[in-house]
Amino acid sequence: ICFLHCLRDAYEMVLHNFGEMLYTGVESTMTNRLREISKRLAEAEGDLFLEEVFKNWVKNRTVLLMIHDILRYMDRTYIPHNHKTPVRELGMHLWRDIVLQSPKIKTRLLDTPGLVNMLMDDKIEDLRRMYNLFHGVPDGLSTMKAVMTSHLRETGEQLVADTERARNPVKFVKFLLDVKEKYDKIIYLAFCDDKTFQNAFDSSFESIFN
Repeated sequence: ICFLHCLRDAYEMVLHNFGEMLYTGVESTMTNRLREISKRLAEAEGDLFLEEVFKNWVKNRTVLLMIHDILRYMDRTYIPHNHKTPVRELGMHLWRDIVLQSPKIKTRLLDTPGLVNMLMDDKIEDLRRMYNLFHGVPDGLSTMKAVMTSHLRETGEQLVADTERARNPVKFVKFLLDVKEKYDKIIYLAFCDDKTFQNAFDSSFESIFN
């Protein structure tokens, strides 16, 4: 019922030429809400930081879907006629500018890829969260790829240096193929089968084989 009332009120405002007031009000409300979220996230401690950023990102995406549904009429009429940014897109831009670009949050996010070395072994869920979050950070995915590549090369050097394992070439090659399968799975599940990550991995793995 509340949703229907909101939908009716938004429709009436746009219909009676109050689209500018509605749009400005929505933008102001989202801005204030995201500033509060940004402040809380900047104060999140230790391991809770990444989890809290992810949880708020998911919640924000859900809220934007609801707002988009409520303001669908405004999106079809007022916004294109007045060359405004669609509400859902506006919300994503505000999330990026207010939350992800906040100096304290941005610095901590860019430091987070350092965790990749620790997470590559068994925490696929955390890596998926990092991948999703770093979509909105300038050069974020490039940073993750660089860390992943460095990790793989270090792993490869350790494998090649293991003379005991290398004494049996057949078993050694099988072991390397098992390692490749493991990381292929990580790229598929955690990095959404991102071809740029796959290409970076293939290049690193080829150097290990060589």
